[in-house]
Amino acid sequence: MTDAQLFSSCSKENCKKTEDINENISIAIPNKQRSCAAVNTPAACVNKAINQIQDLEVKLEESFLQHEILYNLGKLPWDLDAKTVKETEEICLSFSTEVKAKQSLRWKDIQSLKQKTSAVVAEVIELISRLENERKDAEEALEFEKQHRKKLYLNSDKLSFWRLQQLPKAVQEEWEKCLQDIIELQWHFEEKNEQLQDALNQLTKIEGANSVIVKQINFMKKYSPLLEEKLCHEDDSMKEVKILFEEAKAQYDTVHQKYLEVQKLHEETKEECEIKRLYMREQIEADETTLNQLRDELKETDMLYTDINNKIHRLREEILENENRLEELIKQEADIEADLNSWRDKERRLKLKISRQESENRQLLDEFLKNVKTVESSKSNKESDLQKLKDKLAHDLQQFTNLQDEIQYLKNENAGFMYKFRDSAKRKMGYQSEIQVLQKNIRRLEEHLKKVNKDLYAAELAYDDAKTKLDELNEGIGKEKSRFKNLEENIKKQIRDEISAWKLTQKRLKALQAELERKKKEHEKLVEKMKSKLKKYELLSAEQAEILEKNKDVHKELMEISLNDVLDENLRLAREYQMLQICYLNDKNQLMDFYDHKSRAEAALRDQQQLSQLQKKLHKLLVEYFKLQALYNQAKLGKLQAASHETVQKILAVKEGLSETVQNTNTFLKSLTDGSST
Repeated sequence: MTDAQLFSSCSKENCKKTEDINENISIAIPNKQRSCAAVNTPAACVNKAINQIQDLEVKLEESFLQHEILYNLGKLPWDLDAKTVKETEEICLSFSTEVKAKQSLRWKDIQSLKQKTSAVVAEVIELISRLENERKDAEEALEFEKQHRKKLYLNSDKLSFWRLQQLPKAVQEEWEKCLQDIIELQWHFEEKNEQLQDALNQLTKIEGANSVIVKQINFMKKYSPLLEEKLCHEDDSMKEVKILFEEAKAQYDTVHQKYLEVQKLHEETKEECEIKRLYMREQIEADETTLNQLRDELKETDMLYTDINNKIHRLREEILENENRLEELIKQEADIEADLNSWRDKERRLKLKISRQESENRQLLDEFLKNVKTVESSKSNKESDLQKLKDKLAHDLQQFTNLQDEIQYLKNENAGFMYKFRDSAKRKMGYQSEIQVLQKNIRRLEEHLKKVNKDLYAAELAYDDAKTKLDELNEGIGKEKSRFKNLEENIKKQIRDEISAWKLTQKRLKALQAELERKKKEHEKLVEKMKSKLKKYELLSAEQAEILEKNKDVHKELMEISLNDVLDENLRLAREYQMLQICYLNDKNQLMDFYDHKSRAEAALRDQQQLSQLQKKLHKLLVEYFKLQALYNQAKLGKLQAASHETVQKILAVKEGLSETVQNTNTFLKSLTDGSST
């Protein structure tokens, strides 16, 4: 009873332990299981679990063999004889003693087995859960791969459709490129053929030249003995030449001494010539400076001449204006003189009238005095006559005073005209004095030019003297002319340059003189022409003034008429200009829009071409990528299928082992329970 109680208590403890393990697997997992959880592949853990289960099976079989005897004893029949009962009792007693001795050890083994079985069961449960999770992951991966496969098929369909559309264009472009390459290659072949032909021609030429050289070499070999004879003859002649050379050398030494003496003389003369040449150069430079000064003065005179011409033109204009004014004044003077003559006639007439009137007045006074005497007698009759005479006298006196005022006004006006005439005469005298001053300046310039010409003539004479001296020296050094030819040529070149420069300066001076004379003549001609033209213009100005006044009136009328027409025309043109400007702006905007559209279209076309090229490259890369991806996926799927198949087989094996262990444990537990009950 104690053994059964102990076994039952142990079984209860084991059941509690299994429940605790099922609730908290993570807490009860042993170190081995934890080490297996760290491994990604479950094959090693499964193998360990199988080995542990096999060990447990072996131990359970041993334990079952030990408990088989008790199980068989329990099955013995109860209606046995007394003998058999005694035998069995003896066997049982003997066996019980042995069992009691070993029972304590067996319980310890059973507890360790229970612990191992609980650990193995927990590990198997963990393995099953892990395998289930892996199975779910594999199913999800399979589903993802199927969807990915569908997408790949769709992309391949799209790419094949795109290839059908874009491939002909690409083929056409490639064909055009290949055609261009073929044309370039043909051109290169033609060029190389031409180069080959040129090389062949050069080869033929070289061969011809080589044949000529070979002929010449053969000729030289043939006639070499004659050349040797010629060389011997030349050696003899060279010996004779050496003898002559020694004689000539002796003569040369004597000549050389003479030459040194002549050279000294030549150097002395050369130094003198150099001094004279420097002096001449200084004189020429001085002449050039004077020439430059003269040119500057000529330029100044030209400037003065232009200014004087401008002043003359202004003066002529002013003279013309003054002459016009003079003509007007002369005309006015003539009119005034005519008026004065008329007024003088009137004055004379008035004076005659006044004298007559005075005589008449005297006569009247005499008559009046005579009549006064008669009036006294007949006052009443002659008062009316007296009144009439007084009125007549007052009227005559009034007319006389008016005539005197008019005469005074005409005298004042005549004095003003005389003052203006004197002023214009003074201006004319001033202009004439300015013209005389200008003529004096021109004469002064001419005198200055004459002086310059004299200086140039003196320089020319000095140059001629120097030239004669140089000619004499050249005649004295005629023998040594061959050696000093270069120096002489250099000196001659310098002299020629100086002569040419001097001649050029002389020509320029002559040209300047000719220009001055020509300008002077032209100026005189212009003055004469201007005088003749002035007279003509004076006549024309009077006519033109009258025509101008008439034209002014006509012009005013025409301007008034044409102004309105011009204003209307301007308005019409302004409107047309506005319309044209609007049309221009519209056309400009349309053209700008068209240009923008064109540029965008060209950019889009370029982008499309680039995109098509990139798509072609991408298509090729995608095809390669999809091929590689398909191969990789197939390999991966094969591996996954193999791994899943292995895991399923392992799970089935573990399940079978577990079912066996569970059955064994159940049978063992039943046997234990049966044994305890008995």
